[in-house]
Amino acid sequence: MCEPGKASQYSNPHYLALGRIIEEVSGEPYDQYVVDHLLVPLAMESSSFQFVEADERYAKDQYPVARVDKFIAELNDYRGPGKDEFVLQTGELFATLNDYQILPPWGGLRGTPSDVTHFVQMFLSGGRYGDNQVLQPETVAAMLTMQMSTDGSPLGFGLSWWTGKDDFGDFYYHTGNGAGSESTMRIYPKLGLGVVVMSNAKGYQRDKIVESLVSAWMHEK
Repeated sequence: MCEPGKASQYSNPHYLALGRIIEEVSGEPYDQYVVDHLLVPLAMESSSFQFVEADERYAKDQYPVARVDKFIAELNDYRGPGKDEFVLQTGELFATLNDYQILPPWGGLRGTPSDVTHFVQMFLSGGRYGDNQVLQPETVAAMLTMQMSTDGSPLGFGLSWWTGKDDFGDFYYHTGNGAGSESTMRIYPKLGLGVVVMSNAKGYQRDKIVESLVSAWMHEK
């Protein structure tokens, strides 16, 4: 914690504040605003803040059995105990977790890798997807521009996009994590390439998977 303007860093709670600002400016609930202005024009038909499809359509998070009791205890500190059955079944190494809701601005959107590719294509096309100009080109450019710290040093990210560089060139990425899930999306603007990887387990070395996919694409090309 610090006084405003004294330090700069990435912080998840900032998205809650941003969500509230969007509600105040637009006059719409945050989740409805996202649906109207992003999901619909991007044809992300399998993405939602609510559980709207059959239960078996949702991948269940897998969490290490050795750590699940500690996790449930920490969760109960936040939500209160006994509100629902959180562990569906326990195997030898992993416990299967039940579906759970997250605040919409704080990662509460659920979707599929194919849906997220629409979002990635929009960024690679200057904010356009199909016939819809979802974001203005200057907005896309601003989001991919390095942000600077209060001391003038680069922070390593733009607006919600982290920056990176590998053997294939400069790229931008954003990752997500749940109790037992990991995901990432990465774009290489100079290559016109985007990659999306999702899993309902942790520790599967998603960056190596992304790099292998890019390498295979480059060789195929």
